[in-house]
Order: sequence, then C-alpha cells, then structure tokens
Amino acid sequence: MRIFRTTSAERLALAFVLGCLAGATGLLLLWRSL
Repeated sequence: MRIFRTTSAERLALAFVLGCLAGATGLLLLWRSL
C-alpha cells in the first residue's frame, strides 16, 4: 500500500495538516462551550 511508503517530508506534511485540523476542532469546541 502507498501509505507505508511515504517519504519523511510527506509524513511531516500530513502530521502538520492533521495537527492543524485537531487544533481547529479543539478551538471550535472550546469556543462553543463558552
């Protein structure tokens, strides 16, 4: 499968995108709870 043969750069980019999504979701939930 393609997923397990990613380069470190692709993995870093994917981690960055997932981190941004997690941060945005966390901020949205925090804002809604106020």
